[in-house]
Amino acid sequence: MKTSNFFIVIFLIFITTACGVNRSLQVKDNITFKDKAINEFLKTNLFKKGKVHRIDSLLLEKDIVYIGINETNFKVLASENEVEKIPECLEINNSLFIQGWKSKNFNAQHSINLLKKYGVLLDNTDENFFSFNVEVDDTRKELAIYFCKDNKSIFKKVKSNIAVGYYNIPKLKCKCIW
Repeated sequence: MKTSNFFIVIFLIFITTACGVNRSLQVKDNITFKDKAINEFLKTNLFKKGKVHRIDSLLLEKDIVYIGINETNFKVLASENEVEKIPECLEINNSLFIQGWKSKNFNAQHSINLLKKYGVLLDNTDENFFSFNVEVDDTRKELAIYFCKDNKSIFKKVKSNIAVGYYNIPKLKCKCIW
C-alpha cells in the first residue's frame, strides 16, 4: 500500500511540475512571437531565396497565433510625407522584413530609410508610379508558424504555397491537460 501511495505522490508532483515549468518559462521569456518566427525563418532555405520578406500575423481560433513570412516583391506606394502608408520595417542579416502591422515604438523615418535602401519605396509623385509590374508567383512558398497564444515555446511550422485558411492548421496542445 505504501508503494502505491508513493507512486501516486510522484505522479502528482510530475503533473504539477510539468504545467509549472511551462508557466515559469513564459515569465522569463520576453521574446515576441515575431522574433521567434523570424529566428525560425532564418534557419530555412526560404530565407536564402530573397532579400525582401513580408511578415503577417493573425489570431486564429482562441489560442493559436499565426505568423507567416515569405519572400516578396512587395512595393510600398507612398511619398515620404505619407507616414500612415509606411509599414514598419526591420533589417536582419542584410534582408528587409516588412511587417503587416505597426508596433508602439514605430519609427517611420527608419522604415523609410530601409525601404529606400532595398528599392521598395515607390513615390506616388513619380511619373512612373503606375508603370511598375509586380509579378505574382503562386509557387512561392511561405513559412507559416502556429504558436500557442499563452506559450510561444509550443509551435508548429508549415512550409506551403497554399494560403492560410485553405488548409487545415496543425493541431497544437496548448493547454496543460492535467
